[in-house]
Amino acid sequence: SKSVSFDSSLEIAEYDLVIGDHPMCQNGLPIALGKPVGTRKVDLNEYECDRMPKRRHSFQEMRLSYCERKNLLKNVSGYSESDLVQAEREMLMERDRLINKRRNKFSVKFHD
Repeated sequence: SKSVSFDSSLEIAEYDLVIGDHPMCQNGLPIALGKPVGTRKVDLNEYECDRMPKRRHSFQEMRLSYCERKNLLKNVSGYSESDLVQAEREMLMERDRLINKRRNKFSVKFHD
C-alpha cells in the first residue's frame, strides 16, 4: 500500500509590496510584489484555521478596491500621498499612450 504524507509546517516567502506596472489597471494604481524580505515557518493547522475566514473564492472576491490598494501602498509600503499621485499620473499617461497605439494600429485610413 502506498501512502503520502506532508510536513506539518509551511514556509511562507514574504515580499515587499510595491506600485505595479500594469498600465490597464482600471481604477487607481496596480500593486505588485517587490524584493523578497524573508521567509517564516508556520504550523499548517494554525495557518488553515487563520486563513479560513479570510479565504476568497471568486475572482471578484480576490480583486482589491482602489481604497484597499491605496491603503496597502501607504500603510504597508510607506508611500506618501504625493508618491501615489505622481505614480498614478504616470500610469495614466502610459495607459493613454498604449490605448492610442492600439487605436492607431487597428484604424484603417482611406485616401481619395
